[in-house]
Amino acid sequence: MTNWHSCLGRGTLRALAKQRSNGGTAPYVKHRLNFVGSSMTNRFLHIAAPRVVYQNEQTMDKLLAHGAAESLKMIMEGTRHGYTNQRYWMCTLACVGDWPWLHKIGKLTRSFNNVEKGEMQRSRGICHLCAAGQPQAEWEALHTRHPDWLPTMYQDSPFSATNRPSFLKLHQLPGCEAAMFQYDVFHTWHLGIGKYFSASCLALFSERFPGGNIEDRFLALQSDFLHFCKTAHKTPGITRLSKDTIQWPSKNQFPCGNWFKASVTTVLCEYLEDRLCFSQQALDPLLLIAGEAVASINDFFRQLYEEDVFIAPDRARTISECGLRFLRRYSVLARKSYDNGRPLFLLVPKCHVFHHIALSMW
Repeated sequence: MTNWHSCLGRGTLRALAKQRSNGGTAPYVKHRLNFVGSSMTNRFLHIAAPRVVYQNEQTMDKLLAHGAAESLKMIMEGTRHGYTNQRYWMCTLACVGDWPWLHKIGKLTRSFNNVEKGEMQRSRGICHLCAAGQPQAEWEALHTRHPDWLPTMYQDSPFSATNRPSFLKLHQLPGCEAAMFQYDVFHTWHLGIGKYFSASCLALFSERFPGGNIEDRFLALQSDFLHFCKTAHKTPGITRLSKDTIQWPSKNQFPCGNWFKASVTTVLCEYLEDRLCFSQQALDPLLLIAGEAVASINDFFRQLYEEDVFIAPDRARTISECGLRFLRRYSVLARKSYDNGRPLFLLVPKCHVFHHIALSMW
């Protein structure tokens, strides 16, 4: 499914709650995010098709070309209201979605598909915005605010000269064509890094529970998680929490969350923050660092969704500091796990995407 949606809307539930606690409405109209309300009123449907349709490359190209043509028409000609005869225009700022979707509609020559899969393989880069993943700019340097890839942004086109995406016909910043295809922080975390991070935390945390084997320890962990959800009035989103939930068949494999609801990542991270940051029991060093990491990322999203479309520079920097702190902790967790011979906290290309998002805010 594809749709157009406005950057502006009725806000977020968190922002509205903050506004009420501050004494009601602001004396001026704010540019609020487009989250609250029915999708029927804040999304404009373009395509709704079965998988067999959009798996056909030629068909998909024609549908996307139609979407680009409609977008161009709306900014150049606009449309007239049937009764008032007033003319309205719309400007498409960017294409957003999860990474596989961006790769498909942007016909990107650099994406997660190009990540190195062996020691002898040399990647041509994993990011359409910069040279990350190429020999001169590693993407795994999550600990720094000045990675090698930062000066390379928009220097090399990620598009083929003979097979360019239709949406490049729209208006863009000169020299920044690749910016037409933007990463989405929601997919990047909730259905990306967050699944790897919380799964590794749960695998590690399960060792704190009684039981003679992994299954018994996860039963105790499951009971504790569901008790937390009940007392904190949270919807768990899952009925079971087992080693299958985190795709962890053995300790020789990296855990990865086996769920498809973004809300599950949210509630698991709230649970982990409660248990790792406020627990009185002694935790091993990795769990202490994991507690700092989960507190940072939760704080990042709490503050982010309390803001409106435009964020004051000092607030943006404060929020981004939480995201950068998470990345530093995650980098330490991955390194210490590797040094200890434990496959936990896998570094995945979406870590680089989140690095882009946090640094752009900073």
